[in-house]
Amino acid sequence: AFYLIRQNAFTTKRTKWLMMPILILFSVSIFAQSKLKKGRVTEQTISANTGNDVPLNIKKPQQLGSGVPLASPSPFVNGFENFKPLVAKKPTITNKTLQVMRDTDDDIIMIKGLVDKNTDANRNTERRVQDYLTAINAELRLTNAVDEFRITKMETDELGIEHVRLQQKINNIDVYGAEIILHGKKQQFDVMNGRFYPTPTVKNLTPNISERSAQDFAEIELKKQGVTTHGLHQKLEFAGENKAELVIYHKDRNKTAEALAWHLTLFPNDLHRFEYFVDAQTGAILHAFNYTCSFVGELCKHNHAEENENPPLVDGPFTVNDAIDLFGIARTLNTHLVGSTYYMMDSKRTMFSATQSILPQKPVGIIWTVDALNKSPEGLGFSFDNVKSANNTWSSKTAVSAHYNGGLAYDYFKKTHNRESINAKGGNIRSYINVAESNGASMENAYWNGASMFYGNGGSAFFSLARGLDVAGHEMSHGVIQETAGLEYQGESGAMNESFADIFGAMIDRNDWQVGEDVVKKTAFPSGALRDLSNPNNGGASLNDPGWQPKNVGEQYKGSQDNGGVHINSGIPNFVFYKFATATTKEKAEKVFYTALTKYLFKSAKFIDLRAAVAQSATDIYGANSAELTQAKAAFDAVGIGGGGSSTGDNYQTNVGVNPGTDFVAYNDNDYLGINILDVVKNTSVKVSNSKISSRTSITDNGGEMVYIANKKPYLIAFDWAKGTASAEETLDDQAIYKNVVISKNGNLLAVTTLPDNNKVTVYDFSKNPATQKTFTLYNPTYTQGISTGDVKYSDALEFDITGEYLMYDAFSSVKGVSGNIEYWDIGFLRVYDNKAKTFGDGKIEKLFSDLPEQTSVGNPQFSKNSPHIITFDYLDEYNKESFIDAVNLQTGKTGTVHKYKGVEFGFPVFSRKDDKIIFEDEDFLGNYMATIDLNTDKISPKAGTFKILKESTRFPMWFSNGVRKLNVGTEDNTLDDVKIYPNPF
Repeated sequence: AFYLIRQNAFTTKRTKWLMMPILILFSVSIFAQSKLKKGRVTEQTISANTGNDVPLNIKKPQQLGSGVPLASPSPFVNGFENFKPLVAKKPTITNKTLQVMRDTDDDIIMIKGLVDKNTDANRNTERRVQDYLTAINAELRLTNAVDEFRITKMETDELGIEHVRLQQKINNIDVYGAEIILHGKKQQFDVMNGRFYPTPTVKNLTPNISERSAQDFAEIELKKQGVTTHGLHQKLEFAGENKAELVIYHKDRNKTAEALAWHLTLFPNDLHRFEYFVDAQTGAILHAFNYTCSFVGELCKHNHAEENENPPLVDGPFTVNDAIDLFGIARTLNTHLVGSTYYMMDSKRTMFSATQSILPQKPVGIIWTVDALNKSPEGLGFSFDNVKSANNTWSSKTAVSAHYNGGLAYDYFKKTHNRESINAKGGNIRSYINVAESNGASMENAYWNGASMFYGNGGSAFFSLARGLDVAGHEMSHGVIQETAGLEYQGESGAMNESFADIFGAMIDRNDWQVGEDVVKKTAFPSGALRDLSNPNNGGASLNDPGWQPKNVGEQYKGSQDNGGVHINSGIPNFVFYKFATATTKEKAEKVFYTALTKYLFKSAKFIDLRAAVAQSATDIYGANSAELTQAKAAFDAVGIGGGGSSTGDNYQTNVGVNPGTDFVAYNDNDYLGINILDVVKNTSVKVSNSKISSRTSITDNGGEMVYIANKKPYLIAFDWAKGTASAEETLDDQAIYKNVVISKNGNLLAVTTLPDNNKVTVYDFSKNPATQKTFTLYNPTYTQGISTGDVKYSDALEFDITGEYLMYDAFSSVKGVSGNIEYWDIGFLRVYDNKAKTFGDGKIEKLFSDLPEQTSVGNPQFSKNSPHIITFDYLDEYNKESFIDAVNLQTGKTGTVHKYKGVEFGFPVFSRKDDKIIFEDEDFLGNYMATIDLNTDKISPKAGTFKILKESTRFPMWFSNGVRKLNVGTEDNTLDDVKIYPNPF
């Protein structure tokens, strides 16, 4: 509540401090009325009889009339200056009959007796605590108990007894070991117990010794004791986090032996925990003790082997040697014990983070096998459960196979390519078993959905898909491909995507060249394999035969099925790899292809680009005159790629001519009240709306029309820049059900989302008469044709690309499970229109990222003004509590960090007219402001030292201009003279 209210132009300390009691008083009610989602401004949900049940009826905007002159905004009047601080009343003591219990040292250990009979129900807990402490202050013999104690915990038990825990503090510094608890019923406390000290008399509360120096002194002492340390400033794999706080410490609990000290909680190694108290003025160690909780004490250790062969169990990683898989083979698995339950979580790998993990709900850096409970991820009710055991024995052969294969796939990338998990950052590897079709039938497939691997149990054509090691390798490799080259999943780039997955799958299961030989049934696939790298035709003669693929460009499939033949044409690069590997070795071939994927390939690459990438990788590794380079070229020659082949490569990093207009920024006031237009050059602003705004503005490319949401309704303002006028606000629908609205660059299309939050986007085409509309459902795509997941809950930010064919959005997804939810924000691209056919698009979705690092989110994306392949967005690192402006080139896959936010989680970055700057909002102690940072020519990296605050007390900046440039989107000839988009900009 304080964060929200302080944005209202509080620029003086006087005003801020006057408001503090008001903020405290109203904080609960304001927070209850606010729905904050990672810093986004959202509306409250509306009643159940509105929203999606009401037909959307956006009307076509009226033609621009005479308009009104663009006038200067009204001066903002601070409406809070007349508030005055509240004054607390002194409590009334109605009874002072007390029973005080003391120990032999005359220290109070408990006080009993009702000292305050005031039963006013309007008194909150804080006020009742103050009244009680005031009443017993004389018995406590403190200077002022109300000033010295702060509430740390409040709870009411099943008997209705209220318990309030308080910590003794001086100048907000804890008095170590001084804590009391108040107890009572019916708004009255009648018992106090605990321990505390006389009001401390330490004069100097500023430490002379730093926290780091205190840790250094402690580490020296630990080494003297022979304790193994890894360095107290080094983050350990399995240990907790070191902590340090200033305290008032009483050595040996002596009331007068008090000192300012550093209280250190230290984990010098993966086993031990120590507590140290270091004098904050001198560095002397006042006290220390070992906090390692062992079952057998240090003084009575002896060999208990004869008494108990099994040591006591403690939480952590375990190994089981006789888990039986789907082949009936005993496998060695890594599991994890939490409490008395073993989970199918492999936490023995180097990527496991014990400090970040909350087990079993939120592990970080594990190989994790989960039971989908024979449900479909496509269904709204999809849930899952951990695979677990009470005694580390495992009856599910499916789970054993999936877990074991997931570990082998991890090992391959780690040992062969030094890659730490899918995202190279130690991200979780999740395998879901027992996955069903949407109709409940057993699924005869396996897939990667951008974050996890899913295995069906097979049927008439397949055995359980979890049996196949190359299946696990194939699906996991899709994640690696997305994290590196990001090969677009259609046409030749999509065929290469599938091919790399086959290649690495075959190298993980490297005893043959087949793919799927352990999961197919010969009644369905006579060859005994789904695909064969050594013979892509796979025993067949044409596409009509099961498992057939082309083995050269002469047999290449040219149709539109299977996303342009991604599973079909992958046989061609598969055959290239086979030929290259047999001419050299598997070891050399996999190294060259991995280098090509991670270092040279890009999103829209074609077969010819693969040839160039492999050739360059072979040159890098083995030399320009090497036999390996010669064999690589020969392998591509053999299938007709390059050397006279028909496949050509293109670079789709095409730019658009810069808008010739003036630089403007639309922005909201600090409290989201009104829309202002800033002339960047003249540094003058005018106000065009006084409405309370709840969305960013969206503006056409020529600056002629602006749309936004206010009061849950879509509004439009039209501008006549020749006359210097703006129309009055026009309501496009009177129904108060809208969350966001954006307009295409040519003004023909409008996209809206509605409340309550949902996964629908409706697009209107106003180029038609009458206007037409289509509603699209957002989903998460997978790498298996026809399979998607329906776990998108709602979208937030929207923007059309420059052609109007694609709508970029961010979305919140959540998969529910009994052990917790997997939740994330990501960015997608929705095909909403077909300019050639002049009709709505097919609704296909592609994602910007497939597998974000743990505890991160991305959102608020915006296109470059002149480069359709470049976007900027907000990036939030939730674990480290840091957020950034990032930018990415969608074709090269290169990313850059433009700015680290100082005071906000999301700053809504936008490119300038020339793409030479990014504008955004941020915050300092004075409030919000909008600022700019200059960009280098790559448009994704900042120029050092160019940060500049443009205007104070602002929100939602949107850079636009009023010039006209030739786009020819949706015109009669359907040409895109200034924009080359193939097959799409993503």
